[in-house]
Amino acid sequence: MRSLRWCLLIWLALSAAALSAPRPTYRVLSLSELTDGQALRANNGSFSVGVQIQPPLQATHRLRLLLDGQPYGPASNTTQLHLLNVDRGEHSLAVQVLIRDEVIQQSPTLRFNVLRVRKR
Repeated sequence: MRSLRWCLLIWLALSAAALSAPRPTYRVLSLSELTDGQALRANNGSFSVGVQIQPPLQATHRLRLLLDGQPYGPASNTTQLHLLNVDRGEHSLAVQVLIRDEVIQQSPTLRFNVLRVRKR
């Protein structure tokens, strides 16, 4: 009888953990207008990226870029995001879906190189 109780408690704990585990809300979440390994010409370091997201972004969700592993800019409800004055060289970029300040999903990370005019 005691082992049955333990089995039931373990089963309930695992079931509760599975139900509360974060699940991806969006079946498509990726950056567009930028490809992995791309060399991007942006002489002033400014450019835009699009976000492919399906189903459409929910009203309570926001998108935020992650540049080189760090949050970049304010969260937004638009799927066209802008980066300003990014240094030349290699970078990584991903987009996160947020509810308030909590990350609920993140796109795959892309690596790219910013090419800027070198001033002498």
